[in-house]
Amino acid sequence: MPDKFNMSSPPFDRLSDSQQTELRSALDVAYYRDKDTILKAGSHADHLHIIIKGSVEERDSEQKEVYAHYTYDDMFDVRAILSETVKHDYVALEDTLVYLLPKDVFLSLYHSNGQFAAYFDTSLATRQQLIEEAQKQQNLGEFILTKVDEDIYHPPLILPADMPITTVTETLLSQGVDAALIELTSDDPRVTKNATPYGIVTRTNMLHARGARQARQRHRDWQDCHLSCASSGEA
Repeated sequence: MPDKFNMSSPPFDRLSDSQQTELRSALDVAYYRDKDTILKAGSHADHLHIIIKGSVEERDSEQKEVYAHYTYDDMFDVRAILSETVKHDYVALEDTLVYLLPKDVFLSLYHSNGQFAAYFDTSLATRQQLIEEAQKQQNLGEFILTKVDEDIYHPPLILPADMPITTVTETLLSQGVDAALIELTSDDPRVTKNATPYGIVTRTNMLHARGARQARQRHRDWQDCHLSCASSGEA
């Protein structure tokens, strides 16, 4: 069966004739039944697996997340051969037949043929990027779907429209909230048929209002002082 190995598809078409002969002579064939674990996370990879028939799933060891599916002509696990350790579980999803390329032969070809190596380096970089992007999307999805705890809900604080600014500010502080609804009077021009009879005021609004009020008061005090000093001078 190794004689039927397809050398015309990337990256094997980048090998020289002698390198293709070396690869073909080193190939072996293995058979796995449905649900067999082909590679276990934490183990060492002794071969590059190239699928002849069947399909394989790459998943985490707790079987909570699926990273990839492999089928005819797909290869796995190059990363483990280059980094020494298998990161995820590889499980047959059906009866599966694979070529086995010994690790030492693969590494010999990898280090002696730059174009062959470049194919795997690019694929690994792209693959890692896709995994990271998928992880981000999953985290975002989990956040969006997270149910909000009902304990964070509080009844709205509703205050009358004629409440003094100082009292509003003190009420917001005492209640530990940053905003309140203001119940508008029926003759308020902002109350329309299709609008709710409420306005909203925030702690920031109150701070700005108090600041402006204090500034006006200081200006009046300055004016009073100026007029008083002028009157004293005339006298």
